[in-house]
Parts: sequence; structure tokens; C-alpha cells
Amino acid sequence: MSWQEIARLLIASIGLDRSPIGMHYQKSRPADAVGFKTETGCIFALLKAVEKGRTIAVGADCGCFGGRFYCGFAGGPFEGHDEYVSRGEHYLKTPDLCRRVWNEHPPPAAADKWLVFQRLEAYTGTEPEVVVFLARPDAVCDVFTPVASNYRAVNSTMTCGLDG
Repeated sequence: MSWQEIARLLIASIGLDRSPIGMHYQKSRPADAVGFKTETGCIFALLKAVEKGRTIAVGADCGCFGGRFYCGFAGGPFEGHDEYVSRGEHYLKTPDLCRRVWNEHPPPAAADKWLVFQRLEAYTGTEPEVVVFLARPDAVCDVFTPVASNYRAVNSTMTCGLDG
């Protein structure tokens, strides 16, 4: 099955209103890739370009300090990152929680020089390493509800969900 078919199937079956985004590392920057217009910017903001069909690529010189860290291009978070993520961006509730998450789940080192983001249906020869769904909460719930509603723990009397 091609990535185009997989993307169509995911969009239709989950009820997505946009294409899933694939991510992979590679040695060279794609010729058609867009990036930041200035030295700094936010990777999340660039995802709008991917939704419109463009390819984006970020590398070790990425001006998004958090993105550089989470994409594996930095050895660790920058000083004050825990404050910025919790009190500035509000991604995590407290600086302590940020530090705990980073210590327990540090991002892996980048596998190559460039991290490329493109719509899932744009994949032909390369396979995505990660697929991201930017979706409404109800669509995300649809991904997990069938799994959770039919799950029965093995070798246990505990049952999760509403299986008949």
C-alpha cells in the first residue's frame, strides 16, 4: 500500500480534516524545502506550510531553541528552557515537570543532518520515521476509542472498555 493510500485511509477512517505529517532524517536538505525566514522561529509555525503541501527541513542551526533540542540537534535544553516551556509557552505546567520529563524521556540524538517534515501522501521512496496528527480532540479520540473499547487484559480478570 502506498503512503498516498495510507493517508487517504487515515483521513477517511479517523475523520481528519487535514493530512497526517511524516517526519524523517536525511543527509541533505531537500531542494524544495522551506525554512525560517529569519534566524529564529518556531517549528510549530512552519507546520502550516506542510499542511499546505510544502516540505520543511530543520537542522542543527535551527533558530527554534526548543525545536532544536526536541529534534535531537542539541545536547540538552538551553538554560532557562524549563521556565520558558512552562511559564512562556505553557506546554507543561511547571518548570519542575519540564525537568522531570527531559530527564526521564530525553530526545534521541538526530539520526542525520536534516529533519524533514512533509505531508504523508508526499512520501514515495523514503519512509517516515514518525507520523504526526494535527487534529481536533474528537478525531484523536477516535483513534483510541476502538482499541480501548475492545481491549481485554491478558491473564487478568481486569477488563478495560465495553467489550461484549
